Amino acid sequence: MAQGSYADFKIVKCDSLQSVNSIALDSIHPRYFFKTGDSIIIITNYDGRKNLALVMDLKSRKIVGSFMPYGRKKNQLLSTFSAGFVNNHLWGYDLIGNKIVTYDLNVKPHTADSSRYHTYPLDKSYYWVVMGDTSTVYASGNDTQYAKIDKFVPSTQGEIVEIGNFNDIPTRLKEAPIEWRLSQQAFLFIRPDQRYAALACRFTDKIEFFDLHSGTSKVLRGPDGYEAQYKMSVGESVNLIYTNMTKRAYLSGYASSKYLYLIYLGDFHYLSREEQHRKIMVFDWNGNFKKCYLVPGFPEELIVSEEEHKMYMYDQITNSLEIYDLH
Repeated sequence: MAQGSYADFKIVKCDSLQSVNSIALDSIHPRYFFKTGDSIIIITNYDGRKNLALVMDLKSRKIVGSFMPYGRKKNQLLSTFSAGFVNNHLWGYDLIGNKIVTYDLNVKPHTADSSRYHTYPLDKSYYWVVMGDTSTVYASGNDTQYAKIDKFVPSTQGEIVEIGNFNDIPTRLKEAPIEWRLSQQAFLFIRPDQRYAALACRFTDKIEFFDLHSGTSKVLRGPDGYEAQYKMSVGESVNLIYTNMTKRAYLSGYASSKYLYLIYLGDFHYLSREEQHRKIMVFDWNGNFKKCYLVPGFPEELIVSEEEHKMYMYDQITNSLEIYDLH
């Protein structure tokens, strides 16, 4: 894939949003959440519960079901480093167990649980994994990757389609490619129709958009224009170490059919929650900045309704799901 253009952007103004509804989560602390019909599926880190995925009915606001058991065995997850909801299947990527587990919500309720699950052990360990559909995986962040994104069929992992190149590596780091890759570590997003992909960096305010049909990409830099600041620890493994100059850029996001929504910090990693001023930034899939939103509280994760009229955001401070009207 040829790397195409570079562009910079600045934020002129951010629109303030106020919550129109709130859902208290009590003892539940979401890692991810997804809306399906009149329910929200909440994926948690392990907190003593048997299952990591909980189903909340939006009308009663009660937990009405759970699945995705915690554990090391087949069809179990120790963690959900990345997760998604596609074709009525919930999937979770277990970085520790190096596997993907899917759960089919299309199967009739009386069917044995074992037929609902599929487990796909991965040949490589990746930082971030996304299922475009139940037979397609996109993955990034492996130290030995030849491309920025690998695309493959999870059941076979035979042929890997390589997306994006590392031609943008600075000359001074050409002899230290692992250092460069760690400094450019990013969250991976795939548009639902799998026409576009995006990598939103963690330590530098840079996003690379990939047109998966034309084979070109666009790097968007901004709004603050800073490179990753870090130290390296080299031993049995190579690790990036935060310094007092390390900033966090993009924190999480949501890929809709129309836009890419990203939570952005753009400030030092050591700031307390009260000192952070997080923004929600919106981009189209051609790599153009569209909008910026300010919301109260501490946005940790978000999703957008199918018609893109409402945004659901998890506020870590209030431990609630806040609902906003988008305009």
